[in-house]
Amino acid sequence: MNIHFLNGQYTEKALEEYISTFDEFKINRNHYWGKSEDGEFNYWLFDEFGELLSSVMYEIKTSKPVRLFDIYEKEKGFLLSFVIDSNVSYNNKSIGSGFSEGAVLFNSNQKITLDVDENRTYKGITCHLSYELMRKTGRENFDELKDLVVNQNHFALFESMTYEMEQCLRELFALQTEKVGRYGFSSAKILELISHFFVQLYTHRTGHKKFDLTEKETIAIFNIKSKIMEDLMHPPTIEALSIDYGVSIPKLRKDFKNVFGLSPHQFIIRERLYEARRKVIQTKDSMTEIADLLGFTDSSHFTKLYKKEFGVTPLNDRKEHHS
Repeated sequence: MNIHFLNGQYTEKALEEYISTFDEFKINRNHYWGKSEDGEFNYWLFDEFGELLSSVMYEIKTSKPVRLFDIYEKEKGFLLSFVIDSNVSYNNKSIGSGFSEGAVLFNSNQKITLDVDENRTYKGITCHLSYELMRKTGRENFDELKDLVVNQNHFALFESMTYEMEQCLRELFALQTEKVGRYGFSSAKILELISHFFVQLYTHRTGHKKFDLTEKETIAIFNIKSKIMEDLMHPPTIEALSIDYGVSIPKLRKDFKNVFGLSPHQFIIRERLYEARRKVIQTKDSMTEIADLLGFTDSSHFTKLYKKEFGVTPLNDRKEHHS
């Protein structure tokens, strides 16, 4: 497996040095293209916000298995990645198409590995964002998440891809063909994408207790969440999770709700609803078919839960997005 080192340097100079190592390469403003025996690599750099936020959008078509190394060393910084129309493995955890999760947030000073299989296309964006940007853009809700983001234990927070996040990503890729306004609109769309991610975190942590776990407890609770996400239709029981991770059932429920804002059962229902919304908006399946597929007892129960989560019935949600 060939290794590519990004090393957290999302700057013109760093990308120029990196892309020049390819057998063939071209640089056109913020677009960096390279081709080698590993495949064809496209990167678009957006660094208009300086140290507050720098982002690299990418479309990689591999000929061989490829491993990308990345790290963000800025104090209190974060690395936030989104994947669309493809899937990859981040630190041995798969996300993207075919998996429940499509986004991941890492805190600073972690060495992050990303594995892409041969003959695959990998599309997405990675953002290096500062603590200061997070504080400024989310100031009305920042206190609800502050205890998590200032936590010194390493964490990788995997999240499902909402419809709004997916649309932002598609619009970002479409914008790269525009000749006028591309930089400004792309930068605005990246901020919108980041905001959608953190709104999800803020919403589900509102009113919950301070995040105060040891590193061992932190690792356990994030691993439990990942285990649940592996199969939302047939998730492990809380008794099985308690045994597998060596955590008592009361503590598991308490710590899980403390970190994610929901009990494990509520979390499973919410993730099923997010998957249901993608099907409501993007397919022509009936509401009964979607409810059955995702394990809801009947369509009326599904509609009730859907409206409570999204503020609109599934049928009206579909009409609004296809009007």
